[in-house]
Amino acid sequence: MSEYTPNLHLFKYNPDTDGKEVFSLTQALNDNWDTIDNMDLLPDQTDKAGYLLTTNGIEASWGETSSVLCVTETYKDTVSWYRIWSDGWCEQGGIVQRTAATQLVEFSPTYSSTPTVLISPFHTTDSTDGRPPLIRLVTINGFNLNMYTSYAGAYWYACGDTLEYHEV
Repeated sequence: MSEYTPNLHLFKYNPDTDGKEVFSLTQALNDNWDTIDNMDLLPDQTDKAGYLLTTNGIEASWGETSSVLCVTETYKDTVSWYRIWSDGWCEQGGIVQRTAATQLVEFSPTYSSTPTVLISPFHTTDSTDGRPPLIRLVTINGFNLNMYTSYAGAYWYACGDTLEYHEV
């Protein structure tokens, strides 16, 4: 037997009992879309600071913004990027071109403790030296990347808690 969702009263077919029913486009889709489009069905929290509409994929509700993580700051140029989340988590990355055997990569922003750093090298075709780049001396400020002649550079990614915490 078909049923309705508890909060928005959306129609749902029951696959066990409604499997032989003729599918109703109007009932199963169009009426549900009209219901969702009618925001008057949700409790109005727009005048309350610190609340936003959230969903868990099944039902919609108003939740406190303190429980929802969001990006509070971003940066991007031709060789690097970062984003800082509302809880202080920072992701950043970029490209390092090989100009010397050891390249210094500096973080911006810096971290409050040693972050996780990953690299993905890209090759050149004019060398037989197959040693991959090596991450060395990771600190809160950056890391050294030892690169060998068969690599023109590498993509890098770092993540961890930042010193530059920004609250929403």
